[in-house]
Amino acid sequence: MQTVFLKNNNAENLIVFFCGWGMDIEPFKNKFDSLKNSDICLCFDYQDVFLNTDVFKKYNNKTIIAWSLGVYIASLFADTINPERMIAINGTLFPIDDEKGIAKNIFFSTLDNISEENIARFQRRMCGSKSSFKDYIDIKPKRSIESLKSELKFISELYENYSSAFITKRKWDLAVIGSKDLIFTPENQKKGWSENSQKTIIVDESHYFPAIPLLDLNLYE
Repeated sequence: MQTVFLKNNNAENLIVFFCGWGMDIEPFKNKFDSLKNSDICLCFDYQDVFLNTDVFKKYNNKTIIAWSLGVYIASLFADTINPERMIAINGTLFPIDDEKGIAKNIFFSTLDNISEENIARFQRRMCGSKSSFKDYIDIKPKRSIESLKSELKFISELYENYSSAFITKRKWDLAVIGSKDLIFTPENQKKGWSENSQKTIIVDESHYFPAIPLLDLNLYE
């Protein structure tokens, strides 16, 4: 796992943002500019799950925001980080699940057929519209096909071996479900969060949308 502090100004507050699969800092590096009183740590590229949580201990107020497959990864570290708030966006604790996550055949078909062309197709579905995809192209991650395949394979093996034993038993404070999500379908997200979140809301968004990192802070205090 890679971690980058987008802001590291010794603030009292910390946001730990767990990205989805295939990400780097490019889509998110300017998304937190409006936050003046929080440091920002971005987590991505889950080809391993080493995370030095000691660097988070100095913060008085910590928030986990996790998106897509990052929701499952974040759940492995929630008890160690011990945040005041946990917000999940368009993901569940069950990343490979026919009823509560991404259907198994779709997940493994994606893994088995990764190519430049298929990644572009995935990103179009992720963005949901031609205009959103066009904007995303300018900030898309700079990742190799080999690294994307390695990451997705690692996540599948991790979930197979640690599907529930190591995830937090604490309920998430908020689960945000995009009504237009074509990756984690809204129906599966609803089932996935039926017993695992304090509050669930539906937003009129696709799987990826520009306001993801700040959505809870701006609208759902």
